[in-house]
Amino acid sequence: MAGQRGSRTKKRGRRIDPEDIKSAFAAAYRLLIFRDRSEYELRNRLLQKGYSAKTVQTVIESLKNDGFLNDLEFAKSFVRTKNARGLSPELIFYKLKSQFGIDDETAHSAIASEYDRDRAVAEIKRLMGIKLSSLRGKKMDEIRRRLAAFAVRRGFSPSEAFEMAEQVMKSIAEGHQDENNR
Repeated sequence: MAGQRGSRTKKRGRRIDPEDIKSAFAAAYRLLIFRDRSEYELRNRLLQKGYSAKTVQTVIESLKNDGFLNDLEFAKSFVRTKNARGLSPELIFYKLKSQFGIDDETAHSAIASEYDRDRAVAEIKRLMGIKLSSLRGKKMDEIRRRLAAFAVRRGFSPSEAFEMAEQVMKSIAEGHQDENNR
């Protein structure tokens, strides 16, 4: 459609004026209602909707100045959430950079202030205990390998993962011994 200005939105087929700052603010607020977003993520979403780079930059700067957009606070929140799910700091750092465009300094700062290794390890061990029920009947080496692989997928080194798997298996075995001695 040569000569027509703007782009169509995916859902409603309406035309967007790439220079309409008011409309871009409304779109940004709608995106921020659902969850916090990084500057990089919000910029990409607004550009995908068809707003011009100049309009998007104006909206981003205004949202940052008004406190609606803060990469450090976003990163801290992300670290707390992923820490509670048992992810390693290395994997969290990678996700912050690759998925959300957070710079190294901000990612390191968020991890340093919010990451609790003991909490992550405890969560991994808890999840490994649950996973054990699906591994009944398997050989001990296979159980150990699968539990360790689970921790490796969450970003822990293989040596840490095998150590955690050993600890979980040992505590489960000790629990069974205690039950049998009653």
